[in-house]
Amino acid sequence: MLRLILGRAGTGKTGLILDELNELVRSRRSGGWLIVPEQYSHEAERELAERCGDTACLYAEVVSFTRLAYRVSVSVGGSARTYIDRGGRLLQLALALDRIGGTLEVYGSAARRPELMSPLLTALDELRYGRADSGALRAAASELDGPLAAKLRDLALIRETLDALEASSGADPASRLDILAEQIPGSGMFAGAEVYIDGFTDFTAQERAVIRALWNAGADVTVALSCDFADVGSEVFSSAVRTARELERRGGGRYRVTPRRRPLPPGGNGHGFSRDPSFRLDRRRLPRRGQRANVHRADRRRGVRTGRRRGSASRPGARLPLAGYRRGRARL
Repeated sequence: MLRLILGRAGTGKTGLILDELNELVRSRRSGGWLIVPEQYSHEAERELAERCGDTACLYAEVVSFTRLAYRVSVSVGGSARTYIDRGGRLLQLALALDRIGGTLEVYGSAARRPELMSPLLTALDELRYGRADSGALRAAASELDGPLAAKLRDLALIRETLDALEASSGADPASRLDILAEQIPGSGMFAGAEVYIDGFTDFTAQERAVIRALWNAGADVTVALSCDFADVGSEVFSSAVRTARELERRGGGRYRVTPRRRPLPPGGNGHGFSRDPSFRLDRRRLPRRGQRANVHRADRRRGVRTGRRRGSASRPGARLPLAGYRRGRARL
């Protein structure tokens, strides 16, 4: 089952997730997972401990997608798989280009130009994250012509050569989530589990494959996104709305949406303003267009009004380097 929690920032999406995990911890039911971005994992663990108490780690766990891949590989086997770092992958790419350099149309000289190696490896990583294998690249090249088709054919050939090298020298770290999506069905870790995903604006093709594998394995997956379906057409929330629509489509009807709305302040009018007199705007104190506005009292004490620096009596002509100020006043 897939559930979408949609709402703008500050509407309580994370609080709702923590409340549900708290109920899970209080009932002493294991199987709670909170998947967050890598840079947010420490803060999420602290919030979970504050909300659910010291026993939260016994029933719920905060992980990133990368950490989840490690946990599943330890459970099903494969944690001893060797992943090579970026330096080793550059050596692999140089070896691949040395083997097939004569058959490449565009990237044949990349092996002799080190400044092209790192951008080429980054492009191959992006294709891996998008799950664009060599077959998809060749299919796209067949529908195009010119230099772009030649580049796609070269990338497909380089990808096939790298895959052959990785089988003997070490795996590509960018393939961790592909392996995770394959291992989830046989792990048995997520049957009846409560999986919450928070802190993302969109997902790569690999991450979407992992989410699909989770709910196919019997987990109840809840995804929180900072948007609202009413925000369709807004550039600010376009990425999150597109992600919500994609998850909705792939859910195959097995989804439900929990909208969240920002609570109004006491005396609020629904437009973000309060009826508290202290928040009212006194328009009588605003200068009209073209009038001069008095400088702030603190600036006046510092000598801005006279145009002199404080303590600079010996330099009567000293001026402050403040653009827009003229004799202690600013023109609107």
